[in-house]
Amino acid sequence: MLARSLATISGLTPADALLLVSNVAGLLAIVVLFKLVREEFGNQLALATTALLSFFPASVLLSAGYTEPLALLLIVSFFLALKRKYYLSAALLAGLAVSTRSTGVVLLWEIWNTALFARRIWIG
Repeated sequence: MLARSLATISGLTPADALLLVSNVAGLLAIVVLFKLVREEFGNQLALATTALLSFFPASVLLSAGYTEPLALLLIVSFFLALKRKYYLSAALLAGLAVSTRSTGVVLLWEIWNTALFARRIWIG
């Protein structure tokens, strides 16, 4: 839907719009992953993580016109929002991830468990 909207607005062909959306989402996913890992483990491990993801043979899918780059961006953004305790944003990102890939249902389970855990801490 993003690619079709971009193609309509910009006049790009649908194939070019799909490649543009996938490449931008893949690049943003790597940047967000770097931020997530850096906050928890430091710069060196964050750089190694993003390098391994970027040069992994299956990473060619991050530049192809598939849903994987957008799903990866939404999933990594979900975990970053969850780590920072932005629960409403995390729920929105999980919902968007579910709309791109069926594996996004796992994110809804994770936010549910996190919310239950937080409720137990605050309520007792």
